[in-house]
Amino acid sequence: MGAARPRALDSPEDPARYSFARFTLDLKAVLDHLRLRTAHVGGLSLGAGNRDALRAGLPARIALAARHQLVVGGGLPLSVDNM
Repeated sequence: MGAARPRALDSPEDPARYSFARFTLDLKAVLDHLRLRTAHVGGLSLGAGNRDALRAGLPARIALAARHQLVVGGGLPLSVDNM
């Protein structure tokens, strides 16, 4: 059993408010904070969706996006409207 993950102060209380657009903004903030102009990204399951959203929303920030990764939709905290 692990400890609960800390929640950022600006994270939505309502899981329905999460979206790939929000994840993209979070990933952009991490890149900005680390002063990285570009990054190599990859993801598995929900992470693959985040990778694709980042690649679509901020293509200039992606040096390489790993391909051939499985996207699984089970258990996502996202509604179809937030994809």
